[in-house]
Amino acid sequence: MNSKETAVYKFDFIVTGPLSEFVFLELFDGDGKLIAGNYSKISEDLARGLYQLNIYSNEKLESQTIRLDKDYSGTYENKGSYSSISGYFLESSHEYYTETSKNWSDHFTLDEKKYDEGSSVFIFFRYPDREVRDQQRNVANSMGWRFSLLDKKRNLLFRLNENHVKEDKDFGWLAFHVPLDPGIYYLVYNGPGKREIPLFVFRDWQTQFFLTFKRTPIFPTARILFRTPNSPFDLCEKDNMETDKLLRNMQNAIYHIPQPLLEKVASDDWQNPMLAIVVCYVYLLSSDKKHNRLISRIIKNLKKRIANAADCADIKAIELLAAVRFDEKIPDLILDEPCMLKIGFKTFLEQAARNPDKVQIIELNEIITSLYGDMVWSSYKPVEKQKILPTTGNEIGLEMSYSEPSPKPTDWLSQTMMNQLSSENSGQNTVADLAIQFQVSPNMVKGCLQNLDSYLSNSGADVFESFNSDQEVLKSNIQKVMNTL
Repeated sequence: MNSKETAVYKFDFIVTGPLSEFVFLELFDGDGKLIAGNYSKISEDLARGLYQLNIYSNEKLESQTIRLDKDYSGTYENKGSYSSISGYFLESSHEYYTETSKNWSDHFTLDEKKYDEGSSVFIFFRYPDREVRDQQRNVANSMGWRFSLLDKKRNLLFRLNENHVKEDKDFGWLAFHVPLDPGIYYLVYNGPGKREIPLFVFRDWQTQFFLTFKRTPIFPTARILFRTPNSPFDLCEKDNMETDKLLRNMQNAIYHIPQPLLEKVASDDWQNPMLAIVVCYVYLLSSDKKHNRLISRIIKNLKKRIANAADCADIKAIELLAAVRFDEKIPDLILDEPCMLKIGFKTFLEQAARNPDKVQIIELNEIITSLYGDMVWSSYKPVEKQKILPTTGNEIGLEMSYSEPSPKPTDWLSQTMMNQLSSENSGQNTVADLAIQFQVSPNMVKGCLQNLDSYLSNSGADVFESFNSDQEVLKSNIQKVMNTL
């Protein structure tokens, strides 16, 4: 080699272990310039020098400084993460939780009979480990305290109390398992930070809900999975861990699907429908366009393998999102039950504003306006049963009758619109613009505008002093926006 030539060496680095295909690597030179970025491995010919390797695994960053003065070959063994579910690779798995959840997912907690057929709901609460539970003695006696399960009409089915659950208060776990008909159900928590979480039950499948506690429920740790009766735990384990990883990445706006996983799911090689649903969501949120046909195949297979898949709001949402991404005809869809995944809700809200003749949202205004943002699942303030009333046609109002005097509009949407529409230039907005901006349905915007118009017409200007707005400008802008309908 000529002494003036720069020495070049081989640089190889590979990640090993389960879920290694989700580990992202970045390599920088001594000046901080990015040399390479890839999942699971990097292979480059590089000049002599100092390099920094960043390893992103399980929401953690590890860095290595490497002096390259000869050929280099390095490895990194991926480590298990923490989760509410059980899995051989997960550091949070403990036999006293894993074996317990396996047992009670196969047996009903009310009568201890074997789950052999049909549909059911299995709920499993746990602590990170027994040691953490030992440190949390000054807490509610039962983990199921203030939890209840409601049916589609929000009638109370079960309270998660000692009559319906199995619980070990020393080890810190609670199991609840009952047979239920297919359809939508609601898990309600009435403790501090009240919330409701929708759970959909597929025909002849078990819906599973896992949640970790530490003094109180840690709702971002929630996981929803599915399994068939009598399916061995080992058969679903890899699917469940892949689902858990995809959901963790979704929470951090990372939309990466390893191609082998995408191809596996597209070939119908899955045991947990939630894996197929989440793969569709993640792909459709990414910028990838090369594998659209695989997503279409996954959606088709979901509807083929699950009898009532078409009734599930999340299946409707991925069909809608696929039509948008693939520039296909927008299907006629009505959303009258909440999606399990929050992104499904957002998809419907945006498309109901952009395509109101095709996409409609019915009777979900209370949910839409109170969605929490701390997890990938839809969760919101519990809906009071008496407020779920039939509406006229497809209209969504703000729970008030226009035949009676309009009460003072104090909800956040009305107050925000009054502030915005008090500006002279704000009348240029359309109903669709406002729906997209506020992430609500066009019918909610329409109902809100009608309420405000009625209230303004029957009230003195002094009631709006707290909003510092001009009544005539506000009324004029409301009319301009309503004329865009």
